[in-house]
Amino acid sequence: MGAKQAELLTALIQRGGYPWNSAFDRGAIVVPEAGPLPSVELRDGLVITLLSPTRSALASLRPLWAREIAKAGFEPGSPPLDLRYTLDPRDTTEDEEPTVTEPSHEGSGVTRQGTPVRSVNVEALANAPFTERTSKVNASSIAFLAEHEGRSLLIGGDASVSVLKTSLVRLLRARELRRLPVDLFVVPHMGSRDSVSNELLECIACDRYAISTNGAMFNMPQPEAIARLIIYGRSTPNSALTIMFNYRSPSNAVWASQEMQERYRYRAVYPKEGSAGIKVRI
Repeated sequence: MGAKQAELLTALIQRGGYPWNSAFDRGAIVVPEAGPLPSVELRDGLVITLLSPTRSALASLRPLWAREIAKAGFEPGSPPLDLRYTLDPRDTTEDEEPTVTEPSHEGSGVTRQGTPVRSVNVEALANAPFTERTSKVNASSIAFLAEHEGRSLLIGGDASVSVLKTSLVRLLRARELRRLPVDLFVVPHMGSRDSVSNELLECIACDRYAISTNGAMFNMPQPEAIARLIIYGRSTPNSALTIMFNYRSPSNAVWASQEMQERYRYRAVYPKEGSAGIKVRI
């Protein structure tokens, strides 16, 4: 959702008189710099713990937001209610033109276009140098932990690794845990290499991961991210690992290899042929 779309959504919420961030006193959904992480109990006992964004991340987004609204030709808070252009999925707010730096995949088994070849050096990909994505837009993304009756779901959104890791460390300290048990982790930013670090994975004990993307944007997911899940993403060294993709695409096809799954002890799950999306029971 870009700035124009979000301004429209805000106007529609206000016009309809719907509850708006009522759990946060109608203010910004934000992680405070200190103290307990915000936690909200919803109907039937579902507990949401906020992990991102921070107030500083939202403050950094403000000038970018204003620039996008100015380009659209209206003032913040007063968008024209014209669905024809405001719901254009190509409308996004970016602090810079998106760039994709492709590392050398020599010997990795993945071409620059994400097309699988015969074999993949998973260890090399998993241990490739990590550089965090620094987008102010992504840093303002909402990420949260959902818990209900002993089950947990971690939604990464587009949150940056540093914000997500910092919040998880705060939560671990508050709960006196070494790693946070998670039944399913929806990996941030479509499984990009700069949104999944080995240090982040060390904060959680998880054996099931979901990748949400159709592969159309920048050949997501990127192989380094999936390799890190395979090598460093288990609750215990001997745990069975499951990685679920909501689309089958050229950029994730290499992980369907039966030989790969057996060698690295993981299971890749895809939608049925010709369909998109999967249902996951936690």
